[in-house]
Amino acid sequence: GQRRRDIERFRSVTRRLQILDGAEVDILSDGELAEVAGGREQFDILIGSVHWGSDSRTWASAVTGAASRHDFDILGHYDGYLTSYREKDGRRVAEVLASNDVAVELSSRYPPQNESFLELAKEAGCEFVFGSDAHMTREVGSIQKAKELAAALGLEVLSSRQVLKRFS
Repeated sequence: GQRRRDIERFRSVTRRLQILDGAEVDILSDGELAEVAGGREQFDILIGSVHWGSDSRTWASAVTGAASRHDFDILGHYDGYLTSYREKDGRRVAEVLASNDVAVELSSRYPPQNESFLELAKEAGCEFVFGSDAHMTREVGSIQKAKELAAALGLEVLSSRQVLKRFS
């Protein structure tokens, strides 16, 4: 599509700025990812996110199902729609994310309700990335709240260079 052509054109004229083509895709309650026009394989990076209210068990089942099939690269705003949270479900999600190399987003738009999940993810060996979850151009790169959270919890976050190396 036009988006991809624009990215390819820009990539061909600049070496100073590297652009990844990515999308945020819904993780459905059955553990599948929502379909994307043109297919998910067109993207360099996929953020999988739950966008529906769920209890802890349903959330864990959906996220672990999608992560175990290597369907996405980053879990976006991991608990933004949780109606309940159980540590045993969080531990299972963290372990599956870590074993499938799925990073956890620290979102400035959706502050975590359950910071203990981040501790479990850290213990499991998950990597962390910053995300602005920008809905408007002026919000792109707005990650100050996420940086403060990482510092408060002692989380090491992938640098921009590490993200580019891993996903490009």
